[in-house]
Amino acid sequence: MVHDDPEHASARINVMSGRDVLTYTLARHGDRQAVAEAKKTLEMALDYAAHGPKPERMRLFPSQVRGWLGDAYAAIPLQAGTAA
Repeated sequence: MVHDDPEHASARINVMSGRDVLTYTLARHGDRQAVAEAKKTLEMALDYAAHGPKPERMRLFPSQVRGWLGDAYAAIPLQAGTAA
């Protein structure tokens, strides 16, 4: 819906909610892809905040996603000799 109608605020909120669930689920299972997904979501959140149909409503996305990124890093134990 976001692709078909970029001004559809509810669709943007649903996308962010879905990506939150994805990041949480991956992190909960120790999947390092959680960090990559959270970073991708942060890029989307920054774009939504800057170009969304209602910037005042979308401006909180980047802060929320930064929290999700921190949660993803915290949930995935570092392996010896590797950096996140």
